[in-house]
Amino acid sequence: MSDLTSCNYCTLKRIRKDAKENGKIVVLKASGFMGGIDVFVLKRGEKLDRKEHFCAWLMEIPDRCVC
Repeated sequence: MSDLTSCNYCTLKRIRKDAKENGKIVVLKASGFMGGIDVFVLKRGEKLDRKEHFCAWLMEIPDRCVC
């Protein structure tokens, strides 16, 4: 892992923290194109729009920090 980037675990943790502060939720969906996981951020009660709410693509999410 590079010293200049955070691991996927920490990236997702930061996305969730920012979403919570803004009253939004994070939805994880399996990515159909290259595998991995698509991360979406949307307002509670909103219908998921893959293009509008897309936030990040993560190859995998470990169960702990690996920075």
